[in-house]
Amino acid sequence: MNEVLNVLCLEDSPQDAEIMRELLIDAGYDLNMDCTAAEKEFVSLLRSHKYDLILSDFKLPGFDGFAALKWSVEICPDVPFICVSGTLGDETAVELLKKGAVDYVLKNNLIRLPSAIQRALEEAKEKEAHQQADKALNDSELRYRRLFEAARDGILILDAETGMVVDVNPFLIEMLGYSREQFMNKRIWELGFCKDIFANQANFEELREKKYIRYDDRPLETIDRRRIEVEFVSNVYQVNHSKVIQCNIRDITERKHAEEGLRESERRLREAQEMAHLGFWTWDIKTGNVEWSEEVFKIFCLDPKDFIPQIDSILALSPWPEDHQRDKELINRAIETHSPGSYEQMFLRPDKGIGHYYSTFQGNYNEDGNLISIVGTVLDITERKQAEEAIKILNIELEQRVIERTSQLEVANKELEAFAYSVSHDLRAPLRAVDGFSKFVLEDYEDKLDAEGKRLLNLIRSNIQKMDQLITDLLALS
Repeated sequence: MNEVLNVLCLEDSPQDAEIMRELLIDAGYDLNMDCTAAEKEFVSLLRSHKYDLILSDFKLPGFDGFAALKWSVEICPDVPFICVSGTLGDETAVELLKKGAVDYVLKNNLIRLPSAIQRALEEAKEKEAHQQADKALNDSELRYRRLFEAARDGILILDAETGMVVDVNPFLIEMLGYSREQFMNKRIWELGFCKDIFANQANFEELREKKYIRYDDRPLETIDRRRIEVEFVSNVYQVNHSKVIQCNIRDITERKHAEEGLRESERRLREAQEMAHLGFWTWDIKTGNVEWSEEVFKIFCLDPKDFIPQIDSILALSPWPEDHQRDKELINRAIETHSPGSYEQMFLRPDKGIGHYYSTFQGNYNEDGNLISIVGTVLDITERKQAEEAIKILNIELEQRVIERTSQLEVANKELEAFAYSVSHDLRAPLRAVDGFSKFVLEDYEDKLDAEGKRLLNLIRSNIQKMDQLITDLLALS
């Protein structure tokens, strides 16, 4: 496919304009060329159209090539401007080039015009590519600067060769209280607040060698002598033709306080669980004694005065022998593997109702790895199981409804298929007759028909095809 070229030609000689048009077409361009010789129309076209190239005669009625070039540079400075003139002195040609023209071609040597245009277009593309690259680079630098200045971590940029601070972001200045001047043009080991990270130049050399250093918990000292805990990460990377080191410094003081608070909360929670013994049981392996908290008795609807918990008697709460064997195997496997275990179990309430509970357990071992005791919890899941059973019943009812509805849909589909067949047969039957007759006439009497008769007959056949497609679309829609 030829390259499409949109050209604005400023020329008062129609013959010269036509010659240039033929030259460009012969050169392989798919040409769109607007021609004018009036300054007002030239300016109007520049403002209302997008052109790839401007060809301009130098001497024109009422104005000249300099004026045309001035308008071109003002309205569309990136569009190549080539002066095409019968006579053009060297000084004038040089002046045109200085003012922004990309080339000039004499009319007695128009054979050079296609090559001059090709070179001008290639230079314009290269210029546009450079502009886009520069814009992308500027945009990237602007985004980085915005991120650098808006970051909620402190950032130091160092010269990788000297360790000199070349940039510092506002957050680090605010964090430590030092002024920007107190950071700039100082080596990292000369900054007093970094003494616990870079005590000397040797630490910096280690960073240069490793190219990455991370400290999860290091103290920094602010200008007012406060010590803050920070996370320090530094990387070496290339910027243009030099290496820099970026140091990210994050204040983790609040996080450290939160971690300490969490540990304290966990300690208190453990103490509360030990004191409350809610849903908690223990089994002493040496003595065989089993202890229940009050809540466990409530779950099983048992009176502590009338029931002494033992492993066998607990399992006996389930009247299903196969469950007893399964639970014993789970407990023995957990003991052998020193891993926690869990199981769900049904039990028979004193009121003859069925209950469900979920138990978790964990073994305690001495230094020799021998089992000392097993501790566990009990959770009443009776209501959850009842809800699950209700959901199962609802699902069965829903499946039955789906089956019934599917059957109804199958009947409806068969009715639709019968309708579609009837419509297809009844509507297409007349069309087939007309189509066959028109085809017969066209094949056997074509030489006897005049142009109008042929046109009408072809129109009939065309509308038959459209009607057939309309019936097809109607059936698809139904």
